[in-house]
Amino acid sequence: MITVYSKTDCPYCHLAKNWLTENKLDYKEVLLDDIDLRQKFYDTHNIKTRTVPQIYKDDKLIGGYSELLKSELAVKVDLNLGEDRKITRLNSSHTDISRMPSS
Repeated sequence: MITVYSKTDCPYCHLAKNWLTENKLDYKEVLLDDIDLRQKFYDTHNIKTRTVPQIYKDDKLIGGYSELLKSELAVKVDLNLGEDRKITRLNSSHTDISRMPSS
């Protein structure tokens, strides 16, 4: 199970959730809009980088949006892409997926 700890007004949270949805990966969202609840979450989970989103897979921390794109989940999605897509690794922190012209 994938869990996304997020805030309502967080752009990277929206990017992460959109990426998961577009790639048909189910997730549970836990909103941390309340500052006290968010602080308790950081303390309980020993989160040093106090940002959201914080994404977990089977209770194991993946990290934020950037780490999600480099994670095992992203590799599995890359392997399952249709033949009409091409993956270009621009650098170690970014993946560009673009449509190839059909033949």
